[in-house]
Amino acid sequence: MTNYKKGVRLEQEVIDIFKEHGWDALRSAGSHSPFDVVLVKYTDPPKQFKIQGNKKICFVAFVQCKVKRLKKEDTPEQSPPQSSLQQSQ
Repeated sequence: MTNYKKGVRLEQEVIDIFKEHGWDALRSAGSHSPFDVVLVKYTDPPKQFKIQGNKKICFVAFVQCKVKRLKKEDTPEQSPPQSSLQQSQ
């Protein structure tokens, strides 16, 4: 598999993970920009903030995905490797 295809697969995995958690996600394919995925989520403000009207908070994240080959001693033998997003949940 080419590095390009590995990168696309990783970007799609990141998009799928965030979409499962209610984020809107967009892949910036072929743009040669400093980021590969744009994430956006609108949410209601916390109750302790007194905001008038029907306003939402908008979170935006820009993600750059990198494919890295792990050394054999870095990978756990019992389980398949997981992305850092899945490990932190």
